[in-house]
Amino acid sequence: MNEPFSGKSQGNEITIAVPFLRIAPDARAAGMGDAGLALNADATSIFWNTAKVSLSHKQFDIGGSFTSWLHNSGENVVLESVTGFVRIGEQHGIAFALRRFNSGNLSFLTSTEDNYSGFLESDYCFDAGYSIKLAKYLAAGINLGFVHSNLVKAQPSEYSMIKTGRALKGDISFFYHHPMNFLRKKKSGYNIGVTISNIGNKVSYPGNLVRENFLPANLGLAGEITFRFSEHHRLNFNLDFNKLLVPSPDTSLNYQSESVAQGIFSSFKDAPGGFNEEVREVTMSCGTEYSYRDIFFLRGGFFSESKTMGGLQYLTGGFGIGYRVFSLNFSYLFSTASVKTALDNTMRISVNFYFDKKGRQQRYINATECPEW
Repeated sequence: MNEPFSGKSQGNEITIAVPFLRIAPDARAAGMGDAGLALNADATSIFWNTAKVSLSHKQFDIGGSFTSWLHNSGENVVLESVTGFVRIGEQHGIAFALRRFNSGNLSFLTSTEDNYSGFLESDYCFDAGYSIKLAKYLAAGINLGFVHSNLVKAQPSEYSMIKTGRALKGDISFFYHHPMNFLRKKKSGYNIGVTISNIGNKVSYPGNLVRENFLPANLGLAGEITFRFSEHHRLNFNLDFNKLLVPSPDTSLNYQSESVAQGIFSSFKDAPGGFNEEVREVTMSCGTEYSYRDIFFLRGGFFSESKTMGGLQYLTGGFGIGYRVFSLNFSYLFSTASVKTALDNTMRISVNFYFDKKGRQQRYINATECPEW
């Protein structure tokens, strides 16, 4: 999923609509370099990988998060979300998410060169998901979502034809968990996650903005390995790879007329630099989490994008505290790119409330600790 910035290919910028769909909403994964596809299930599973839900030992998990963007600009650019899931029996689960992205202020320069200060209306996305357990260690998930993007709330008369953009989107995901023995401890394990997300109709804003842009469709592949050294100490390592399923622009602008399906398939072979450039379009997120007694957590991570595709590079750090049915997480992002970006000094805060599958207080934070494994 990763951050909402387009890649660049030898001067060709890949343009996407409603890029906030790529912003990680939770502080836990954000503290691990945005590596969340293979993490165990929590309230934000619907964003990363809904399939996790039916394999979770939690009966119920709900959470809220707050992300501050353009922290040094003075603009009120924030992402807020409410997410959660509920297990139904031993085989099924449902999940939901509501995200709101407040884009702050926007200034227009009209045809008469008068400066007009407008307001970028908030964008919204609502998702509902379903997860089913296919086998003891394997599950699948599907999401349906609705996106509402009102580009401009207040606008001068010459922009009066700019309308609201809307889209329907879907995700499909798979999650595999398997326990393993490590140092004679049976509560270690590994996870594998695969997702195809944000598949939906193209978005346009009628009027002056007649071009249709693709949603940020994405292919993700990830893995996690968990080592439990004792009853008190656990260490996770996560690695995610992501690729936008969006066609590269061409000088003739023919790519704009491609259907969503055509765009997905052409995204694997249309880079001007051939196969090598297609490989450079893949971003990498890696992170680690240390847990002491599943009460105190320390996290760190790194995100990397090829310099020829935009060059985003950043380190992340975070911590969390969990007690009984409650957890609080915080993350901070340090950009290591030579050029300053909107990512600098990004902070996220999230809070969760949860219960185990028997309705009692939550005793385990990581799925590999669960007795059912």
